[in-house]
Amino acid sequence: MGALARLLAEAPQSWGKFVMGKGFRENLRPIIAALLFLSGLAGVAHAGLIPAGTDILFSTNIYSIYNKNGLHFMSPDQVFSSAGNLYVTNDQILKAYKPKRWFMSFGQGLDALALFNDPATGQLTTYFSTGRTFSSGTYNKNIGEGDLLNRDGTVVASNQDLLSKFTTGTSKDLGLDAADVINPGSGQEIWFSTRSGFHSDALGRDVGAGDLLSNDGELIATNADLLAAFAPSNPGTNYGLDAVHVISAAPGEDPVVLFSTSKGFYSTTLNRKITPGDILSNTGEVVMTNNELLKNFGWHLGNPGVDAIAFYPPVGATILSHTLPQLPGNGGQTTPDPATLCLLALGSGIVYVSKKR
Repeated sequence: MGALARLLAEAPQSWGKFVMGKGFRENLRPIIAALLFLSGLAGVAHAGLIPAGTDILFSTNIYSIYNKNGLHFMSPDQVFSSAGNLYVTNDQILKAYKPKRWFMSFGQGLDALALFNDPATGQLTTYFSTGRTFSSGTYNKNIGEGDLLNRDGTVVASNQDLLSKFTTGTSKDLGLDAADVINPGSGQEIWFSTRSGFHSDALGRDVGAGDLLSNDGELIATNADLLAAFAPSNPGTNYGLDAVHVISAAPGEDPVVLFSTSKGFYSTTLNRKITPGDILSNTGEVVMTNNELLKNFGWHLGNPGVDAIAFYPPVGATILSHTLPQLPGNGGQTTPDPATLCLLALGSGIVYVSKKR
């Protein structure tokens, strides 16, 4: 049974479930048609995908600046809210791991983000991955860039754990570029993408960096599957998968995958350019452009992209509160580390630095 099919059988409480006998790729077109039909009845195509009052939490691909009540830095090491605020700093999200940092060192980056209510405790839970391997004072060892972490200080799964059902006997860290939690709780799955492609012995095929995988060992969708409704002008290109979030338009309906790509492309269906900072849906919609995501930050420099997305309150999970928690010491301000200050002071005073290696 496929990973998507198990959504119906295993956890009917909060996620849209559906049975797909031949797998995601073979059923993509009828799913898209049904979703677009339902969306058309609603009047606006993506109106039901992100409920009103929901904040989109995100990290960026590159350093930038924005002007909201003063000039502030936008760093890929931090999580921002579409409400126009800094949600959490790199130091705050990594506090329980006690990362060892040296003078003029960078933050650890943020590559994947998932926010959900733990059904066992009822507590808001944050899973994430970093953009760089770092030395943890708590564990007295390195934490890999492809490891999935819990903000409480728990290593949820190493990169090797996530990939164990795809390939065996490898110690290589392939990174974790996007992740989401399906059916939170004892039977949860992690859907994710890697930074590097690899050959899967179990699947008998190569897996691309833009493919969506399950830690149960299933290929949920290739990059081409996710982008099929957009009909990219260069269909043979792997455009990457920088962020992913799996939602349902409503209980009982088919799930929708929201995502962003690492590379921009031209959609022949929409007759427009798609940028790496746009949030897309597998239904073929541009759910939100990068400029729309950043509209509450006032003037901002360029297109900083999107490297991770999550929703508050968690979409598809039990909602405990409709108020975004205020973190002490933030005050909506971003305080850059010394390395960031130096980078932004070079040349004309502003430079872009990609987090990707």
